Amino acid sequence: MPGFHFVHSSPGGFSDEHIDAALKELLHDSRYTSEIVHRNGRSQLGLTRYQDYPVEIHNDDDYLIVIEGRLHPPDGQTVSESVRSLTNDIFAANGPETERLRKWLLQQDGDFNILLWQKNRGQWAFINDALGRLPTYLYCKGRRFALTRELRFVARLFGSPPLDRMAIAQYLLFGYPLGRRTLIDGLDRLPPATLLQWSDADPHPKMTVLRRLSFDGKKTNVTIESAVEELTSLFIDACRRQHDPRRTSVLSLSGGLDSRAVAAGLQKAGVSFKAFTFEDRSGGFAADARFAGELAERLHLEWELYPLPAATGKNLLRIMRMKGGMNYVASAFALPFMDYIEHRCGGNVAYFSGDGGDKLLPNLRPPRRLPSLRRLVDFIIERHSLLPIELVARLTNLDVETIRASIVSVIESYAEESCEQKYVHFMICERAMKWLFEGEDCNRCHFWTSTPFYSLPFFEAAMRIPDEVKQNHALYREFLMRLSPEAADIADASCGKAITANSYQRRKQITSWLARYPKLLRSVKSLVTPATTYSYMSPTIQALVSNAMKVSALSEYIDDATLRWAIGNCAEYNREAYDNLLTISLLAEDMYGDICSFAPFEETVFT
Repeated sequence: MPGFHFVHSSPGGFSDEHIDAALKELLHDSRYTSEIVHRNGRSQLGLTRYQDYPVEIHNDDDYLIVIEGRLHPPDGQTVSESVRSLTNDIFAANGPETERLRKWLLQQDGDFNILLWQKNRGQWAFINDALGRLPTYLYCKGRRFALTRELRFVARLFGSPPLDRMAIAQYLLFGYPLGRRTLIDGLDRLPPATLLQWSDADPHPKMTVLRRLSFDGKKTNVTIESAVEELTSLFIDACRRQHDPRRTSVLSLSGGLDSRAVAAGLQKAGVSFKAFTFEDRSGGFAADARFAGELAERLHLEWELYPLPAATGKNLLRIMRMKGGMNYVASAFALPFMDYIEHRCGGNVAYFSGDGGDKLLPNLRPPRRLPSLRRLVDFIIERHSLLPIELVARLTNLDVETIRASIVSVIESYAEESCEQKYVHFMICERAMKWLFEGEDCNRCHFWTSTPFYSLPFFEAAMRIPDEVKQNHALYREFLMRLSPEAADIADASCGKAITANSYQRRKQITSWLARYPKLLRSVKSLVTPATTYSYMSPTIQALVSNAMKVSALSEYIDDATLRWAIGNCAEYNREAYDNLLTISLLAEDMYGDICSFAPFEETVFT
């Protein structure tokens, strides 16, 4: 990942050569460079980035300030002026200063990290945006710690730290670890709205979470009309702010609802942009390509359809080295699409996606009442697990109740009172922020990426709307109609029906009822769209077989006999479960040296 990498160690902790070598591991292609922004006997701050990645460095007699990402101050100030106005509060940050800092943070729209050094006092501080849009990781060991945008930096710097067995179990169960966990033991992903403070003399960072997300506080007496009026105004404003006139604006256009809403929002904001859609060889995205083409014609977009080549083993390795397992390796199929956009438009791109629309505008409440935390956890496991929890327990040598207790612990920590809103929290803060944000962040390895759905004012307004108003996509339908009736009238690729059609609403009502019974819903879905599974001779399964035989580190975390059983029964479970197993396998090998067992598969096509 492009971004900053900070190290604090006692004298004699890490040599300059050691840190430089770790930074060199993060240069993912020929565009990347590394530089040392600050270096003394205790602290070192490095950057890895390509030319057009947004980083501002301000260095004077008093402060070193590094601003990564894009920040849109609301008061007409420049970014540096806005940050400098808060330096005293950032370094004091107790009592009234903390409240002023919290208020400032909640007024800032953008995706950003800020790192500051107050030179005369040797004080450091870090603060991220209120949604934690740029995943950042903290690793502490004794009197040394690292604050970094890339997990692999910690692995290379601290000599292959052990993996987190419980995080692996959660990853195999859901596709992502929960809470602050990452796949490396002791390496935490920082929550949104985090303030860290430390000094050159004291290498123990103090963490303050300036705002805990809670989805209890819904508005009352809200109509669809009033909600849509507010949301469309905020959405168009977000499109306008996120547009950078110095960059080529590009939209990833699918046949779904979310990206077409962004297309309409950009047009309403007067933003000129190019739209790209990919079409894969297997035909799995044929409906997306067809309806995206219809959208492009109806909205008069400059649009291009790209025939996506199949991903090879090299693509899988590439995404592993970029994201350290936080994206499962099967998502490497999108890398050629990013490469193509870069080839067509250059690196100075502002890449827009529809990410977030599927979380903020529909009703996320569970479809039935969950009277206890235990019932809520049971529902989450039943609804969202990729493998049976019993199989995950056998694979990771943990017992079922220990895994379940880890899930209970995370959900119990949520601020909401009701189990229904705790479930909404799970969908936003685990499913979206722990899985989808990491996917967006991978796109930033190519060019700057954003989405108006996660503009903070839009996010706050959307999540205050009562769930009843969002039921059966009623809010989304009116929102899209207000943005563009033409876009709303084109079928949604996911179901082949337009959101304005009565049959679309009936389908949502039926799905909502079925969702009360996850096993029944899965059975119905399997009849309509049979689950895709891997054959034993598929490259993914054969790569797992190869790694199981050759990678001794894997057996530290995955039970060999159970893995072989799962491989032999690969037709019983969906592909994503085995993609996640391969991700863990490659991660284990990468943590303990170069990935060698996978070499025979580098030119293999993975489908």
